[in-house]
Amino acid sequence: MQFIALSTAMALTACATPAPHLPISAQIRAATPSTEVVAPIAQSEIYVEVPQAQGGASYGLIGALVDVGVDAVRTSNAEAAVKPLRDAAIDYSFDDVLRGELQKSLSNVAWLHLDRVRVVKDVSNDAMSKNITGSPDGAIVTVGVNYHLSNNADTVYVIVNLAMFGNSEALKPFRPTDAKTDKASDLSNAIYRNSYMFMARAPAASGDRKLNMASWSANNGAPFRMAMSLGAAKLSQVMAADLQGLEEPTAPPQPGAETVASNDGLVIMKDADGSLLRHSDGSLVYTAK
Repeated sequence: MQFIALSTAMALTACATPAPHLPISAQIRAATPSTEVVAPIAQSEIYVEVPQAQGGASYGLIGALVDVGVDAVRTSNAEAAVKPLRDAAIDYSFDDVLRGELQKSLSNVAWLHLDRVRVVKDVSNDAMSKNITGSPDGAIVTVGVNYHLSNNADTVYVIVNLAMFGNSEALKPFRPTDAKTDKASDLSNAIYRNSYMFMARAPAASGDRKLNMASWSANNGAPFRMAMSLGAAKLSQVMAADLQGLEEPTAPPQPGAETVASNDGLVIMKDADGSLLRHSDGSLVYTAK
């Protein structure tokens, strides 16, 4: 089973900005009166990550224009390739699945006093700041999500940036004093944050994008639906554990975990569906079998 660094996966798309890990304290847990979870998910369908062309970078303006043309062709080809999968899963709502899984898992985190979970489509800084300052709850947890296929479609990724913001008088003392902006949704204002990733390989994955896309699309997109639903469930469970301090870098490995560190990090949990990897920066990656 192969793991890749979360920071590398984050670089796959400009839509997902990494949330540097900031541990949560017992004092914050004790002071949280109620929590609203807001999941900003701009996209409504899967896409293929297309790496930008670099061949013309050293040839000035003409080379840059060539790269733009190459990028346009690659993007067009990727859009055409992913269409059968989109058609096969047209009635599948990842938004609804994730909302349900977040509600189920985070309701088990007693100190959150979870009020509600909702998905929003406007992910702009202004809109997210209004969601935070306008919430009736004492804390707001934002769960930013991006999901996509690798360039050859052999792997699906679900990437999450979680941040918690204090909105009540009880949580004001925990707000960072070195915040870089007065925008409420800026990560520098968060009192807790971390990044998570789920990755799953296509059935009989190969280096052929067309074959991989056919595998994901088979049986009305059943493999894709299963992978995405598993990702929503596993990430929600990991976030819940992380909010309780069970996945902190200083926490002991969970029962049955492997305790031998590798170049990638430390495998801290295995279950029937895959393995959870903790990196030294606190980020967590779940890789499905």
